[in-house]
Amino acid sequence: MATPRKYRSALIIIQSILEELMKSGREGMVKTHIYKNVGLKTSVGEKYLEQLEAAEYLTITEEPWGKERFRLRVHITTKGQKRFQWFIQLSNELEM
Repeated sequence: MATPRKYRSALIIIQSILEELMKSGREGMVKTHIYKNVGLKTSVGEKYLEQLEAAEYLTITEEPWGKERFRLRVHITTKGQKRFQWFIQLSNELEM
């Protein structure tokens, strides 16, 4: 018998993305590594990263990868760091 899927709220997913970026430090993370570490499908991850970039919680930059390719690296902003701290405080206060 298959186990039922456990759905996460959007806020939990956002908190998880910001947490991964906080762990990465100044170098940021490649988008695909975020998707893998947070457990998101690419299409869903793209949606969240677009929202977080629009809210100025993170920035996405291109960097060379090999001779003719590039990859996208994600960095958390100061605003994103502050919002992550809010998430942590709320989680602690609400015992989530």
